[in-house]
Amino acid sequence: MSALLTPQFAIPAASVVIALASLGLAVYTGWVTRRHFRHTLRPIINVDTDISPTQERYSILLHNCGPGVAIIKSWSLTIAGMKPEDLGKMSSRALTDALGYPALIDFTHYFAGDALQSGERIEIIGTKAVAQTEEECESFKNCLKKIRVEFAYASVYEEVWEKMYDGEKENERV
Repeated sequence: MSALLTPQFAIPAASVVIALASLGLAVYTGWVTRRHFRHTLRPIINVDTDISPTQERYSILLHNCGPGVAIIKSWSLTIAGMKPEDLGKMSSRALTDALGYPALIDFTHYFAGDALQSGERIEIIGTKAVAQTEEECESFKNCLKKIRVEFAYASVYEEVWEKMYDGEKENERV
């Protein structure tokens, strides 16, 4: 009888094979579970424009359409090639003047650590529609060409994504 077929060798060898297979299965299961949780908690932020004569407000919106919370890591707003600090005290009036739009434009600024919940839509820049005409929509679209918003956001797992809204490029597709 061969030395490999003796019970003194075969039983411990089978035990080692079973233990290694169990360990491999446990590691694989842990990896798959972690990957699943990362995907199910991933925020997906879209920058939407809501510009139509049927709307009461024209706006650029951040929309978290992913299942996870988006945590803002950085935020930068550029208007006509200038940072808000270059425009002086940043107010709705200063923004409106810099864009050359006749109606007052509101804006929102985010800080590191701010969160956007799943399904939440927040207006970045917007104005009340006055006449609700095609011409007014086109005028607002032209103003948006001067706006650039760059931001980075993270999931609860600290995975970071960057996003940018460049009005010049975005409005070519509208």
